[in-house]
Amino acid sequence: MNSTRCCVLVLFLCIYSIYKTQGYNFNACPTSENDFLNVTYESLVVKCGTKYDLELVTPPPKISFSHAVQEKFYEVLMIDPDAPSEKNPKCRSWLHMLLSDVKGSDLQNGISANANAEFNVVTEYKPPTPPKGTGYHRYIHVAFGHEEPLNRKEKITRCGFDIDLFTKKHTLHLTPDANNMFKTITK
Repeated sequence: MNSTRCCVLVLFLCIYSIYKTQGYNFNACPTSENDFLNVTYESLVVKCGTKYDLELVTPPPKISFSHAVQEKFYEVLMIDPDAPSEKNPKCRSWLHMLLSDVKGSDLQNGISANANAEFNVVTEYKPPTPPKGTGYHRYIHVAFGHEEPLNRKEKITRCGFDIDLFTKKHTLHLTPDANNMFKTITK
């Protein structure tokens, strides 16, 4: 087998293992307005599944969920599931942000990443940085609701973040209460 075929086969197996082992559907867009997580980068309102120029999606986003339950708390995340690269093949996905114990009432009104002491910033917002030559990357924003604060103190590694393990560890539903997704590329 020549080296090109070998590399293609290895890449295929890596991609297959990502989708086989992670139950979260990274291509899903909300089917109902009730499940739509509003994400705004300055004046850009993200439409799920849309491709945007990188410079439009780099400032910290404002995030809101109009159907958030006021009495609940939410884990709000931003993930790049397309992070594996030749330089770092162990990064199955990359965590760009994790805000913990966001009050439902605050999420209804809208929160800014890294800008509010009312919730726990577990992993500060880092803008999309798809490596050049790796094509479009998906950036998923999700909100998982829960009844009691998690009071998370531990830091989470960005590289290789596994959303399935995260939801299982914190007894969250695999299907988020709300989500949104866009794609971008480094040209």
